[in-house]
Amino acid sequence: MDYPQQILYHRIKVTDFHQFNPVKTTMTSMHYRADIDGLRAISVSAVVFFHAGFPGFSGGYIGVDVFFVISGFLITSLILKECEVGRFSIFRFWQRRARRILPALFVVLAASSIAAQITLWPVPLREFAEQLMASLVFAANFAMSGAVDYFTPQAANAPLSHLWSLAVEEQFYLLFPVTLIALLKGGRMLAYTALAFIFILSLSFAQWGGNLKIHPPYLESNLLWYAQSGLSDFYLPIGRAWELLVGALLAFHPNIAGKLPEKFKNILAASGLAIIVICVVAFDGETPTPSIFTLLPVIGAALLIVCGNSEGAVKFFLTRRPMIFIGLISYSLYLWHQPLFALVRTSYQETLDWWLYVALILISIVFSYLSWRFVEQPCRDRQRIRNKTFISATIAAMIGFFLFGVIAFNTGGISNATPQDKYLLTLDPRELGSYVSTGFEANKMPFDTSTSRPKVLVVGDSQGQDFFNVIRESKWLPGHQLRALSLDNACAAYFIPKPEKWLKSSKQRSLCARQKRQVLAAANLKLADIVFVAMSWISPVAAEIDLLLKNLDLRDDQIVFIVGHKYFGKIRFKNYFGKRVSELREVTHKITPAHTRLNQTLSRFQSRAFFLDPIGLICDDKQHCPVFTKTGRLISYDGGHLTKDGAQLFGEKIFSTPIMRKIERDFTEKPE
Repeated sequence: MDYPQQILYHRIKVTDFHQFNPVKTTMTSMHYRADIDGLRAISVSAVVFFHAGFPGFSGGYIGVDVFFVISGFLITSLILKECEVGRFSIFRFWQRRARRILPALFVVLAASSIAAQITLWPVPLREFAEQLMASLVFAANFAMSGAVDYFTPQAANAPLSHLWSLAVEEQFYLLFPVTLIALLKGGRMLAYTALAFIFILSLSFAQWGGNLKIHPPYLESNLLWYAQSGLSDFYLPIGRAWELLVGALLAFHPNIAGKLPEKFKNILAASGLAIIVICVVAFDGETPTPSIFTLLPVIGAALLIVCGNSEGAVKFFLTRRPMIFIGLISYSLYLWHQPLFALVRTSYQETLDWWLYVALILISIVFSYLSWRFVEQPCRDRQRIRNKTFISATIAAMIGFFLFGVIAFNTGGISNATPQDKYLLTLDPRELGSYVSTGFEANKMPFDTSTSRPKVLVVGDSQGQDFFNVIRESKWLPGHQLRALSLDNACAAYFIPKPEKWLKSSKQRSLCARQKRQVLAAANLKLADIVFVAMSWISPVAAEIDLLLKNLDLRDDQIVFIVGHKYFGKIRFKNYFGKRVSELREVTHKITPAHTRLNQTLSRFQSRAFFLDPIGLICDDKQHCPVFTKTGRLISYDGGHLTKDGAQLFGEKIFSTPIMRKIERDFTEKPE
């Protein structure tokens, strides 16, 4: 995240964080506040841990809101200070901001572009290129607005998705100084009143957007393009301006708490810190933000800005050297962590272990320190890097990034594509993911009990969605009714003893208890003739599969199948370009004992159910699974979920087995 405070002290030569002490600088500077660096450390840590998915940080994204308040306060303080002594220059202000923001950003963009070219397959690379070019013109937030939900895997796996907040700040730096200077010509009171009015309008807009998230579009679709997505208030300045303006309004009264007793100021500072911590823990992706809820962390940040410098426990905590160090490198840390997380996740194409996230965070800190020490610091020194040199280098870098973006966007990183390559180039992860879930989610309606047509029910999570498509793509059991019933893999633990042993979160336990009640109350579960249970099995559930089946309370005459685990390895799209179909047929993923262990456990149940082993059916020698069909089409796009071609292949294999043919004959011979 941006680090505007330090630019206020551009006359101080800083080479080591130990040298940062509260000092009184020249008249165009301000007193250094170490507590604000500590607040910045808390904010960036919350964001980083949120992106890592660590427990207890579901609301860590509010760190961005805190940054906005800090930026508004520091930038406005600087402008007012320089205006008082008649030394404010808008061009000098923009120049300082450019020197502060662009060098570290360009380094991260360069590293990310190289890594993206190597690791990302065409469609994500084109999206990367689009975000790259948008970031060059300070419009990353506009590129994401109405298109990408910040709380989805699509955003989490986009290396530059975090630059939306930097774009908001850049837009603030471009427009706010001009607006403030114009308002100040009418006096401080006029400026303060006008900013307060804009604050109210912006907050109202944000709250309206929050309502859209709770009650999706209740307005006419053509009333505002904004209303169609409910995302614009999240990304655009109109929904975020109020957060920056809280800091700006505080800058008009920097000593507002000056006459309060120190004890009371300490209580307010502690309250501010507690509010931020509570929001980090209690908020999640379902909390409307920005909205009236976001007032809480904003108020917390405001209290710390106003009272955090008072002597007491809060200041002592915020001004420790580790906190100051993280605060100093916070901008670079914000820039580095998301590309590292996203590109590693994309490369692994599976959930990362916690220790790997810890390693990535440590790497991010190292990169951030190097970036701060050898990029940020020198580039702020106008004596070391003259304006002419800086401007020339900036223009050259922007042209280079733009050309890379254009090429990557138009080619997807692939030139001279073969017909097989063109097939791979058309694959879009969003469309593939939508294929997996759409049919399942659209078929949760009740069975038609007025007909004797066979009733087939698929119960499960995304693996259930997968198997739903396997049935749908097959020609098995003509005329059957196919329905779906959701059961999360984690919530399956509620059908075995001591579910709290596996579900640590009280919120998750509450959700799963409710889902269990919904599953057991579902009429389709009792009405179905054939039930398939397919999910991402976890070991404790697999070991107690008999109890799960018993607790589902199925009829004795129902035909029940347990669908086992499947895995096709890490799908590395870039490795498949330039290959003939005959070569792709030979591409396999080796099955290890770890991949088959769950299936071995599942197959040992004593109940009357049947077991389907996808690995045994698809992998001819039970050791090597094909990655492509015989026609050169991908079976899976992420290693775990099927493409349409993969679903068709599975259908051919599964429903040609003797048991499936017998079931088909039995139901076909029944009279309608």
